[in-house]
Amino acid sequence: MKAFIETLWIFMLVVSLSACASNDIRWTEEVKLSDGKVIQLQRHVELTDSGFPVQKRGFTKYFEICYPPMNIHWKSKGGYQPDIFDIVDGKAYMHVPISDCFQCKLNDFPETDALYFLWDSGKWKTIKHEEFPAASEWNLLLQTNRGSSGTDPKGSITTEQRPSASGEIDRCRMTRSATAGSG
Repeated sequence: MKAFIETLWIFMLVVSLSACASNDIRWTEEVKLSDGKVIQLQRHVELTDSGFPVQKRGFTKYFEICYPPMNIHWKSKGGYQPDIFDIVDGKAYMHVPISDCFQCKLNDFPETDALYFLWDSGKWKTIKHEEFPAASEWNLLLQTNRGSSGTDPKGSITTEQRPSASGEIDRCRMTRSATAGSG
């Protein structure tokens, strides 16, 4: 009986510790625009509660992007993760790829499997893909929740610290930058 109680206690401890994992991921990210200018965006990802026992962390509730100099705020449901943010001629644009059939159906099967937005008069307005700047390229960090909080983006991420082909943030470069800045 004592072994059963100890096992039960350990199980409850593990479950309670997994619930302590942060569901709130925040960082500042340098983003290179199509004109070559580099700006800083404030990023935030909120996760649902733990997916125990199937996964350690929950699913993405929403993505949030802020650019204070233009008072821009983006917030989207988990399935709609932007991959391009650009500013052209003083106007901000956002590109959001659609990755599953249900989203395609909800959005009337867009021709390019993506949604396009323009920041206009303090809110995001849907635009046609022809209106989106042609020179805009992928510039937002996409690997924001890789399963453990140890691999989450943290602090300030520069354009040089972008993920490698494997999707990992170059933490060695982050450490070298922090060390160089402190000496």
